[in-house]
Amino acid sequence: MYYIYALIDPINNVPFYIGKGKNDRAYKHLQGKDKGNKKKTDRIEIIRRLGHEPKVDFIIENKPDVCDR
Repeated sequence: MYYIYALIDPINNVPFYIGKGKNDRAYKHLQGKDKGNKKKTDRIEIIRRLGHEPKVDFIIENKPDVCDR
């Protein structure tokens, strides 16, 4: 089962990244283990330099993958 999630800028409460994942995928971004998207990692770094932490918002949970049907 998958979920759809958003990384939220806590300063203005605006999503800056939407993703699909399972297990702890949404939190890998915040651990610095997902460096494939420079815009996203730069935004996380800026938010942290300003003394905040990005929020993770789960939009849809327990979504079956198209291939799982």
